[in-house]
Amino acid sequence: SLLNGRAETGDRWVLKCPMHSLYVPELLKVFPDAVFVSVHRDPAEVTPSGCKFLTEVSKFFYYKEDIDPNAFGRAALDYGPEVTMSMSRALEESRRPVLNVQYANLVKDPRAVVRDLNAFAGVDRDDAALEAFLAADSTRRAA
Repeated sequence: SLLNGRAETGDRWVLKCPMHSLYVPELLKVFPDAVFVSVHRDPAEVTPSGCKFLTEVSKFFYYKEDIDPNAFGRAALDYGPEVTMSMSRALEESRRPVLNVQYANLVKDPRAVVRDLNAFAGVDRDDAALEAFLAADSTRRAA
């Protein structure tokens, strides 16, 4: 219902959890006008961060301190390519356009990538919102 409240204001939802990519057909049933963006990152860079995140989340939900982050790494290596291929197949079968974004480009020139994304999604936004976000993000990162 929190997301539904945002929908009433005209805001778009942004779901950026990679696990959502396993459910493309289900997402399209509920959100037939969904727009898909696939951000590509170097697995060697993102896997350690993801493993650390999953370790901390698992400690919280399972009340255990001895969770092995290496187990998440092994699972990522075992299942990561399968998940990626599954998502690619589902998007191909849906015949929906996908905007492919290289993470390095997003970091290097976020303004250009966001403008491309807005054009792809048919969103007419002014640059003021983007500039406000980038200023706040730069302040947060500096802290």
